Amino acid sequence: MALLDENTKKQVKEFLASMDGDVSLSLNIRKDDCEHCSDVKELLEEISALTDNVKLVVNEVGGDEKAPTITIKGKNKGSMTYYGIPAGHEFGAFLTAIKEASKGDSDIIDGETKKGIQTIKEGVNIKVFVTPACGYCPAAAVTAYAFALLNGNVTTEVYESMEFPNEANKYRVRAVPKVVINDKVEFEGAIPPDMFLKKVESALE
Repeated sequence: MALLDENTKKQVKEFLASMDGDVSLSLNIRKDDCEHCSDVKELLEEISALTDNVKLVVNEVGGDEKAPTITIKGKNKGSMTYYGIPAGHEFGAFLTAIKEASKGDSDIIDGETKKGIQTIKEGVNIKVFVTPACGYCPAAAVTAYAFALLNGNVTTEVYESMEFPNEANKYRVRAVPKVVINDKVEFEGAIPPDMFLKKVESALE
């Protein structure tokens, strides 16, 4: 049974039609003890069937590694990974990440903020904790991914909190979206890209 209905497939196909190059989705799954692995695999197979520009690679990993995880690789300079199944409100954010990775650029970042992101010289790790029902989470995820799009020193990880409770507990996630930068600066809520950049700069001080 398909996860995407025909109307959704049509919308996804139209949305991804403006991709500017190929994007690889590298999916890590486990055979055992992975509630959502098969659903994520099916979802990504359905997405990749809608456009020639999305290539799916499936890897089976051991029990010690996180799964399911999706690494997005196109023209993005840094690392973009989604942990869990991109469902609910996060589905649109995930598709946006794919399309922007095909371009290596972000439509939501203005010129000054873009320059600031591109001049980051040190390593930055951004974790964003989300849930499918959270209406503000996609904006936080898309903004965080934009940093990895534009700078090779940035690693962005978006976690579906309920699927990764150990990580959520470790970072004391009580509300979403929650953003953690270099395990040093953390905040809740979605903020504009220029304010997000200030948080990143603060984490590098």
